[in-house]
Amino acid sequence: FSLRSENIRLTERIAELENRLDAVGEYEAAMQEQMGMNAGHRYEYQPARVVANSINRPQNYITIDKGFNQGVAINMAVLSPEGYAVGTIVNCSENFSIARSLLNTSFRVSARLAEDGSIGSVHWNGGDSQVADFDDVTKYAHITEGDVVVAAGFSHYFPSGVIIGKIERATLRENATSYNCRIRLAADMSRLSNVLLVKNNAAIEAQTLEEHPQPAADENKQ
Repeated sequence: FSLRSENIRLTERIAELENRLDAVGEYEAAMQEQMGMNAGHRYEYQPARVVANSINRPQNYITIDKGFNQGVAINMAVLSPEGYAVGTIVNCSENFSIARSLLNTSFRVSARLAEDGSIGSVHWNGGDSQVADFDDVTKYAHITEGDVVVAAGFSHYFPSGVIIGKIERATLRENATSYNCRIRLAADMSRLSNVLLVKNNAAIEAQTLEEHPQPAADENKQ
């Protein structure tokens, strides 16, 4: 009975519990039935195993052992077993997938301060694999060391509220209009062996609506 098999078992259990919690949340929000259609679960979770992971390049990626055949799709979020942000799926084969890691200089995540609610953007500039930047936070934000930074939910990748990291320091920019912050990532990106994949069942509907924000003209309107 190895530590690896125990980790896999625990990750599978976490995925099961996350699915149950999501179902309860949907029920409590009275989302089971709208406009004659079953709303179902907003998010679905499934465990996967990491088969390759880089942390020391400007563009880092994670390979996992599930693909199209197991229900994985591009743009699904990837979380650590504890539920912390790790990356998003960018490519899939039949039985494997590639995720763009948070440790990728081309990746940005909309984020907010958990307590204050102020919005910013998290990105990695290279170097230390345990820290990232949280920028463009309004100068009116109340920021202190240790404040939690979470996903804002704007991208449709990470569920809103997923923990990204904690504030280590905050510096007001020279033009005094916003803060640049350094955060310590919650997920230990150097020790990933198992992950949770998150499918947002409402993403396509939301993205379609956002692409066409204006209502269609009513041809019958007089």
